[in-house]
Amino acid sequence: MNQGSLAKGDVINPAQFGLLILAQLVYKVLRRDARLREWFKRIKRRRGATIARVAVMRKLATIIWYMLSKKMTYAECRARVAA
Repeated sequence: MNQGSLAKGDVINPAQFGLLILAQLVYKVLRRDARLREWFKRIKRRRGATIARVAVMRKLATIIWYMLSKKMTYAECRARVAA
């Protein structure tokens, strides 16, 4: 399997699938969430785009965990996970 790309019929484990979903989600969330986008830009200036994307992926994973475990909305979770 090529690094970062999937061909038809490739088998991926659930952890890889979760990372792929989070990676795609980063782009959508950064378009809509101005506060998270500004946080991303600050990290990107200091550390680079790749590290900033991974940081947003981690923050999104935390927000999703709160949403599922605490039955909260995205807005409530975002406020709890200070951006």
